[in-house]
Amino acid sequence: MKYIPHQYQEYATRRILDTPYIALLLEMGLG
Repeated sequence: MKYIPHQYQEYATRRILDTPYIALLLEMGLG
């Protein structure tokens, strides 16, 4: 199984890596 992130997952991952302090509030069921 290969991980292919959705566009919002790529965005969230980028923000986590670029921002020292961040909180992500995502809707349930987005995974």
